[in-house]
Amino acid sequence: MDTFWAMLQDETQDRTELAVLQMTHVIRTLFKQAIEANDAMADQGFVCLRELRRACVQEEEPGPYNELMRGLRDEWAGGARHAFWARLDRDDDLRRGLICADETDESSVSAADAMAFVQGGPPQPAEPAPAATPAADDEYGDLE
Repeated sequence: MDTFWAMLQDETQDRTELAVLQMTHVIRTLFKQAIEANDAMADQGFVCLRELRRACVQEEEPGPYNELMRGLRDEWAGGARHAFWARLDRDDDLRRGLICADETDESSVSAADAMAFVQGGPPQPAEPAPAATPAADDEYGDLE
């Protein structure tokens, strides 16, 4: 975490984009390696996600965070990963959802949409469409 913040605070060059990109990669890796929503990998992933959110608000760069959150919501839709979203919804910082326009002028997301993003939960997997029933073979259909 220290390296992430050091990159953001580097006064010799702007390394914000690189720091955010690297943190996003770390978060995705931690969550992929997590077996359960409350194991050590998930714990670290949520710590990093909170720090990324804080940094993206501070640096007025909501795009990467919001994109990551949308991706996580899609990845955690239904199934065994739904517990990860439930944990996110219980987190005081992360349950605020996407970074909204109230937090930075760079965001086009309304406060209501940001909150609804988390509260709505991840989308559930679509039910498969029922198989089409083959039409009965009516050899006398042409006769009337």
